Amino acid sequence: MTRTIVATLVALIAVSSAAAPPDYPDRPIKFMHGFPPGGNVDIIGRLLGNEMSKGLGQSIIIEPKPGVAGSLAAEAVARSEPDGYTLLVVPSAHPAHGALSRNVNYKVVEDFEWISVASFYPFLICVRKDSRFQTLTQLIDEARKNPGVLKYGSAGVGSILHTTVELIGNETGLPVSRDPEPLTTVARGAGAALSELDALRRSQRSRRSRRGHR
Repeated sequence: MTRTIVATLVALIAVSSAAAPPDYPDRPIKFMHGFPPGGNVDIIGRLLGNEMSKGLGQSIIIEPKPGVAGSLAAEAVARSEPDGYTLLVVPSAHPAHGALSRNVNYKVVEDFEWISVASFYPFLICVRKDSRFQTLTQLIDEARKNPGVLKYGSAGVGSILHTTVELIGNETGLPVSRDPEPLTTVARGAGAALSELDALRRSQRSRRSRRGHR
């Protein structure tokens, strides 16, 4: 498989038919997103907000509202006053959530004014340097042999990480939707996944160090 998977982040605002007042903004602006702190959406949202605050002369307040693959924050912004003071930052999988979930209480496209693409970033599959998996084929083979053993972090069903693994399954013939799933999602967000990987790395390094001193 040679396809490069690229995600985007988009800034949105609740739909409004009124033009912005000439003194906009005259108070802080809230940036909402639907994912745990420390993930890609949170980090890029903070970088974007920092630069926007310099040009606008107002503070940008970042407000994570994680849950349901970003849907909780999206619904909050869709129901907010369309005055330009509550914005939403979403990954490229946002429109797909309407098709993947039965309980979306807003219109994933029509309820928002799409302002700008904020960034593009690739997805990488990484392992430790000394891992027994050195190719994607080896990883897929292990997932087939021992379903449920390998885990990956995501922000829930319909999130960009979840749909990316579904794409890998479609292209490799890996039945990722069976029970137990060959690759099991741990829906705590990208930031939590990175922290857990780092903790595992430190633990393994500590064990090797203790064995070396025996």
